Amino acid sequence: MEIVSENTPEQIAARRKQQDIEDAQAKVSWALRCLAANIMRVTRGAGRSYELGQQSSEFLTALLEHREIAGHFLTWELDQMLSFQREEEWMKTLSPDNLDELDAKNDILRGALQIVASRLVCQRTIESAGEKEMHKGMTRIEDIREERRKKMRAEMRGVVPKKPKRRLVF
Repeated sequence: MEIVSENTPEQIAARRKQQDIEDAQAKVSWALRCLAANIMRVTRGAGRSYELGQQSSEFLTALLEHREIAGHFLTWELDQMLSFQREEEWMKTLSPDNLDELDAKNDILRGALQIVASRLVCQRTIESAGEKEMHKGMTRIEDIREERRKKMRAEMRGVVPKKPKRRLVF
């Protein structure tokens, strides 16, 4: 029996290299996420500070391995690795109200992260920007929930309310 392939050795090597790059990027992503999560937990008083050195080392090792394989450091991919706002498949099933509420919760999270980061390096002006973002999200959630309550009360009475105008909060 003879195995015949339509792929040239160069194509096979290119595919293997691409797979090696993707594997190295996945290692960087996992190491970075573990480190970032632990830093956040330590900041709130519940992490494992004794693991920070090892996690930092694992992240740097993975980053250097990626550079060795790919020939360059990761750039914008690092942003994506730390993003908590993902386009998950289940999000497509959410109603517009639920998507609005999810966006509002993300505003709260982004604002809270900004506040903590600013406090760590004593940046009061930027901290207040985080507070505004967090409060904007809280106001949006309150508005969304109030509209749901109004709609439910109206449905219980048999009246369908008009769609409210969206309130812009700055």
